[in-house]
Amino acid sequence: MRGTIRKLRRKTMTWEIRVDLPVGVDGKRRMKSVSVRGTKRDADMRLRALLSSLDKGLSPDSSKGTTSQFLDWWLQNYALPNVRPRTSERYASDIRLHIAPVIGGTRLANLRADDAQTVLSTMLDKGYSRKSVRHCYRVMRLAFRHAVEKGIVQVNVTDSVNPPKLESTELELPSVEQVQHILE
Repeated sequence: MRGTIRKLRRKTMTWEIRVDLPVGVDGKRRMKSVSVRGTKRDADMRLRALLSSLDKGLSPDSSKGTTSQFLDWWLQNYALPNVRPRTSERYASDIRLHIAPVIGGTRLANLRADDAQTVLSTMLDKGYSRKSVRHCYRVMRLAFRHAVEKGIVQVNVTDSVNPPKLESTELELPSVEQVQHILE
C-alpha cells in the first residue's frame, strides 16, 4: 500500500492524504482521501496510521460503522463459523431482540460502558431473568473483545460493566424419615 500527502491551501494548514485501498471486487482501483488540518507532521502521522490499519487488514473507516453493523458482521464472520448452530442462533436472537434495539444505532467508536449497562438494565426492567441478562452480557463481551483484537476499537466497553449476580437457590434436603421411606 502506498499513500501521498499534498497541501490543499496555502494560508490554512490543510493537507490532503490519499491512500491506495485494496482493489475492489470489480477489479478497479480504489482510493481514500482524508483532509488533515495542522502541520505536515500531523498529516504524516495520520498517513502512517491509515497505512498501518490497512496493513492489518482493517478498513480505514471500520470504527465509523454502527454497533448494529459490527454485530451483524461479527455474527456472520466469527460466531457462525466458530460455534455450534444452536449457540449462534442464541447469539443472533440476543443481538436482534435485546442489543441492537438499544445500542444498534450508536457508532461503534462512540460506544460507552453506560450504553452496554443500559442494555442490561432494559432487559431487567422488562422482566427477563438474571441468567438471560448475563447471557446477553456474555454475547456483548465476546463481540467487543473481538473488535479490540481486530483493532476496530481501543477498549472493550463491557470490561467496566457489572452483570447482575445470579440468585442462589438453597436445596431442600429430605429429612431422615423421608429418605428411609424412599429407600423402603
